[in-house]
Amino acid sequence: MARKLCAAEADITNLVLSSYLRTKKIVYRFFKVSGGWLFLMLVRRFYSSLRFSSLALSVLLLPACGHSLPDFPDFDAAAWRRDLHACQNQRVHLLPSLEKHRAELFGARTNAIDALLGRPDGAELDEQTEKTYFYYIEPGPQCEQGHPRSAANKLLIHFGATGTVTEIRYERLRQ
Repeated sequence: MARKLCAAEADITNLVLSSYLRTKKIVYRFFKVSGGWLFLMLVRRFYSSLRFSSLALSVLLLPACGHSLPDFPDFDAAAWRRDLHACQNQRVHLLPSLEKHRAELFGARTNAIDALLGRPDGAELDEQTEKTYFYYIEPGPQCEQGHPRSAANKLLIHFGATGTVTEIRYERLRQ
């Protein structure tokens, strides 16, 4: 439910801003031709306050998107964080308990995932403000000097534009 509300809030903000820009262009063209400069100043003031209020609305609503994570008593988050790049082969044993709480991870904010799983083994920036974290779940070439990318199994967590988890999947890259 949190993701739907956030998407709706973002859509409303985008709609208000885009309609503001369209209306401003039309009004400006009309009054520039007709010479109604006094009225144009009033319209500009009105739309300037509209733009400010829609910006304030976005700033207030978007941080409310997402949620913090509850404690997962059967998941040893400290052991997951200590097993950098899965080189100690601990993460594969922790995966079943993390998988039990998979549904609770959806809609969580980036900082909540960072607190739970630690810094990701890698991150990819996608379109605009979207990003994907990946965590290795088995040892592989990433354990060698320099931590090169590896075809070892990974847990991928995708964050949408609002900074909340939208997808969780496993992947084995082909080299």
